[in-house]
Amino acid sequence: MKHQLTQQHLQEFADYLKNCEKQPQTISKYVRDCTMLLQYLGEKALDKIALLEYRDHLKTQNYKVASINASVSSINTLVDFLGWGECRIKRLTVQSKNYNNQEELLTRDEYIRLLRAAKGRPRMLLMLQTICSTGIRVSELQYFTLQSAFSGKVVVTNKNKTRTILLPDALRKRLYNYCKQNKIYGNVFVSRYGKPLDRCNIWRGMKGLAKRAKVNPVKVYPHNLRKLFARSYYAIDRDIATLADILGHSNINTTRIYIRNTDREHLRKINKMKLVMKSKDL
Repeated sequence: MKHQLTQQHLQEFADYLKNCEKQPQTISKYVRDCTMLLQYLGEKALDKIALLEYRDHLKTQNYKVASINASVSSINTLVDFLGWGECRIKRLTVQSKNYNNQEELLTRDEYIRLLRAAKGRPRMLLMLQTICSTGIRVSELQYFTLQSAFSGKVVVTNKNKTRTILLPDALRKRLYNYCKQNKIYGNVFVSRYGKPLDRCNIWRGMKGLAKRAKVNPVKVYPHNLRKLFARSYYAIDRDIATLADILGHSNINTTRIYIRNTDREHLRKINKMKLVMKSKDL
């Protein structure tokens, strides 16, 4: 069956997601993905064949498989909401890697270089250390307040789940002193207008630091600080269940992705096996 997707449908979809208590960034992502579909379709009707063609179109635009699958998930949620379930399409199949790409991970040395590059920007310097020393998501910066700096605990409510984040002693002191110096009595990380920092501005600020720190900009974004925390924690205490709780992961398999070996570590191990024999030994 063919359907005609409209802007009104997308508005109703956004309202539906709000009623489902989805996070603002999740709503924005779903609506953005579906808006791209609407622009692609134009006056063309929507059916399963059209969605399969759109999925192939994203391939030609050099989107990564993960990005295409995320878009497919958004679209499937939309068609389910509209009662057009017969239009659902499958995500692309991709074989899971058993290692992380070393060239995509931020190292401790590179993190320190970023901190040195941020020395003249106190808020950015503190923000980098806050994310990396606690493993929070960038969206959770809004929960850091003067009171939490005083108590050493941050209560985060996200995706209908609540967890408590313990602050390292050194971070507590720096957060408290920063608030005192800047006469902050509420949220720590806010704009000049008192609103929580926008993730896009944080992203751009970090990319700017990358150049000064001589770190590959591809590696420099908030989520990589979170992954560095995960790897550092796991290296000390190889307790993946506790780490999953700290990170707020409901599925421990997500945590496994954060801490698996790099490709270089994987290659070093299989080289040690020495299963390729020299001709003279045969």
